[in-house]
Amino acid sequence: MLRERPGVRQAAAVLVDGRLVGYLVGDGGVPDLRSVLPDFMIPVSWVHLDELPLTANGKLDRAALPAPEWRADLPWEPPRAGAEQTVARVWQEVLGLERPGRHDSFFAVGGDSIRSLKVVAGLRAAGYDVELRQLFTHQSVAELATALRPRRAVPKAETGAFALLSPADRERLMG
Repeated sequence: MLRERPGVRQAAAVLVDGRLVGYLVGDGGVPDLRSVLPDFMIPVSWVHLDELPLTANGKLDRAALPAPEWRADLPWEPPRAGAEQTVARVWQEVLGLERPGRHDSFFAVGGDSIRSLKVVAGLRAAGYDVELRQLFTHQSVAELATALRPRRAVPKAETGAFALLSPADRERLMG
């Protein structure tokens, strides 16, 4: 799909430290893929190269690819107290970020579908009712924090393997 974009001669998408990185060779800038792909499938960083490194067999030499620069789209602003700090702490643990900012987009700073499950579990463990879809529709620390609701007390009979599931998720599993 990347190779079909105007100005792109060669392209590769590679996981680097668990984050999707796009490597481009061509005259164009970074292709806008938001209209054709969901956010979690769009590289979080782009590296422009003169040529893609190839092995002797003509395949992409992943080991020879340069490391990307990780950056967020907006200037860093610290998370506010309360839920924003909790979301930032969970992102820090799950994504390995030094200091997530309140406007950082989950997918722009290295989030993906697998890590989103870990974020939801971390927020539930921190005492919030949260659905997976909320992370996809409220992608910044600040947006997600405003969508969170404190978790209701779990009656003793509901403790165990399913205690961290939301009532809606529990209903879907139990059918």
